[in-house]
Amino acid sequence: MKSKNKSPLNDQYNILVDSYLKKCQTEGNCDSTLLFKRTSCEEFFHEMVSLGKNLSTLDAATVGHISVGKKNRNKWHVYRMLLHFLFERGDIQRDLSVVVPTYRERQPLPAVYTIGEIKRIESSVDRTTSEGKRDYAIILLASRMGLRRSDIVNLTFESIDFNYDRLRMIQKKTGAELELPLVSSVKEALIQYLDAYGISKRRGKVFPSVEPNDITYLVTRQMRVSGIDINGRRKGPHSLRSSLATSMVNDHISYEIIRHILGHQDHDTVRKYAKLDIENLRKCAIEVPAPTGSYKKALGGGGVL
Repeated sequence: MKSKNKSPLNDQYNILVDSYLKKCQTEGNCDSTLLFKRTSCEEFFHEMVSLGKNLSTLDAATVGHISVGKKNRNKWHVYRMLLHFLFERGDIQRDLSVVVPTYRERQPLPAVYTIGEIKRIESSVDRTTSEGKRDYAIILLASRMGLRRSDIVNLTFESIDFNYDRLRMIQKKTGAELELPLVSSVKEALIQYLDAYGISKRRGKVFPSVEPNDITYLVTRQMRVSGIDINGRRKGPHSLRSSLATSMVNDHISYEIIRHILGHQDHDTVRKYAKLDIENLRKCAIEVPAPTGSYKKALGGGGVL
């Protein structure tokens, strides 16, 4: 997982980057995040050296110069965490992480479909064919279990206990274990798929020929086939996962339970779904006061503001 640079870092900085990434890995960072952090850290050290600095002479002006020159502001967070890590280790004498600008990318609201729309998507699958039975099982794993497409692709028979209706797996994104009850409708769909394909030796991947992009295409296709309005709305399997989360929020299921079902490690992640709880938000709305004075006259055509 080494990045490609024109000139390699010396051993001192390579060791520091490896140590920092090891810490990030223990905190649950996935491979793609670790790769981004590696390239960002190596880039930081390269620029530091090109500016004639080392860890003993690194100062706030240099950190600020390197930071503000980045178009990708997500690197700021990496720099900040790296510098704080170096300070805690004693590699630098001042906590220069405070010099790095803060940036929080605005998170879009999750795409959400109603329960009725989800049922239309599910029922639009032609289950008279073997392929349709497979597709139906895949969609239900997203819509009723909330699994990510990467976890559906990597789902193995060893992860599923059909006797005790349990699902236990290691999530690809977080590396954390996820254990869930196997929903009866999902169990039935999986068994029908296995019977249709004549799969009796239950070893290895459940969907051996399916790739992540296949699942995105499948869900998007069924959304169109179902006839629901998808104009201006996000599509794909993650929208089914978001819809499940929002439905649970609407049903007053606790954030902690929803977090566990979705496999989130961040306790605050689930709170974004509360923003989409329209029915309960309506209860918080304040009645608009009746117009008075010049504003009332303007509305009634009696004058202008």
